[in-house]
Amino acid sequence: MTKPSDFPSFVQQEKNPLAQTPHKLNDRGMALKRLGLTEQDVKDVPSITWRVREAVGTVREAVGVLSGDDAADSLKFCSTWNAITAKDHKHLKLEDIITASGITTRRFMELLAGASLDHSEFVFKTISSSKKAKVLQSVVKAATDEVPIVVTDEDTGTTEVVGYENADVKAMELFFKLTGDIKPSGGVVVNSNNQTANITAPERAPLQSMDSWLLEIDDIRKPRQLNAPPVIPVEIPENAPEIEYMPLGDE
Repeated sequence: MTKPSDFPSFVQQEKNPLAQTPHKLNDRGMALKRLGLTEQDVKDVPSITWRVREAVGTVREAVGVLSGDDAADSLKFCSTWNAITAKDHKHLKLEDIITASGITTRRFMELLAGASLDHSEFVFKTISSSKKAKVLQSVVKAATDEVPIVVTDEDTGTTEVVGYENADVKAMELFFKLTGDIKPSGGVVVNSNNQTANITAPERAPLQSMDSWLLEIDDIRKPRQLNAPPVIPVEIPENAPEIEYMPLGDE
């Protein structure tokens, strides 16, 4: 049974002899009462409205995301939300409606995170699938369009096309990646009549070890040392005159 003490906004003036009837509940108190709650029921509920606004934008956008979720708690919350009148929505908080739905604020954030992830994946897959053909057409155009090389005659002012530049090589590579004709390992896949043939490069001989290679080029890396000629002894006569050496510098 609802008691007046459950609503602090309900003020009864017993001491005032002129007050014959108690004051009515304020608009928020009446909205909570119609929701089956009292002000005491929502007094200690954690505030998460600012988190929802930071993550999604507005509370109504968050409710819109949850409306596409088929979880039982999401359906319960959306049912409670839709049953509230526009007038009561002006005086109720998000936390009030969460409490009336029988779930916690943490559970509400979990539901919102899961529904937002599902929504983002759906939008991503839908947009990417619908734009594949258009992107492929743009890639093919960039990979096949050749730019003409124009030469201008300075004397006559006439121009002449003397050749064409190759198309965008990056676009060609992107085209083969989109169509699956190039494997990440480097092998080329040729698709013809739904048949796939793998073309791989032939195996190469193993590289020569560094030690054997250094031994082979040792003669080139180090110049050969020639053998010294034999030393011929020289005999000096006993009466040979001595050679005087002239001093150099200040000696």
